[in-house]
Amino acid sequence: TAIVPGATDNVIPVKPIDGFVNNWDRMCERIVQHTGAVKIGIVGAGAGGVELTLSVQYRLQKMLSDAKLDNTPLEFHLFTDKNDILVTHNRFVRNKFHRVLDARGIHTHLNHEVSSVQDGGLQCGNGEYYELDEILWVTMASAQAWLGEAGLDVDDEGFVKVNDTLESISHPGIFAAGDVAHVLKHPRPKSGVFAVRQGPPLS
Repeated sequence: TAIVPGATDNVIPVKPIDGFVNNWDRMCERIVQHTGAVKIGIVGAGAGGVELTLSVQYRLQKMLSDAKLDNTPLEFHLFTDKNDILVTHNRFVRNKFHRVLDARGIHTHLNHEVSSVQDGGLQCGNGEYYELDEILWVTMASAQAWLGEAGLDVDDEGFVKVNDTLESISHPGIFAAGDVAHVLKHPRPKSGVFAVRQGPPLS
């Protein structure tokens, strides 16, 4: 988020996940107390962004219903700088989720690179500005700072450098798998499917 002006102070980061968990209850409180429609933006339309959009919409609608606040409309906007959602998935998956998003009333904004964020909205590189009450940031995986602070050899983004056996190149006997690992000879996207595949050989 630091590379986009204003993002650090005006969004709820989802990666690493503790940034989202720590802010979830506060966001829910703001939404319950809000007067009128609540506009929620999600930046990033990969697997994480799409899944989070659908999950958050479902959870917040249930929360408002349970609180007898069904008259508080929720408006969701999903932003991506790509020309499609779920770009690492095949077209059948993308088409299916386009239908799901449309059916759920979620506004999808393709080719909308966020250039800056303010308190109350975001500016896109194409000149369009969107007023938003809450902004969730789901653009890329990020590593916990403690990994590098603990002395492990990490890459420029803080991910643990490992060899083909998933062992730290700086600390023999320490292994890392999934999003937190950077396999030097075989870089992989920060995607859950690769974390799952690394489990059995690691075990």
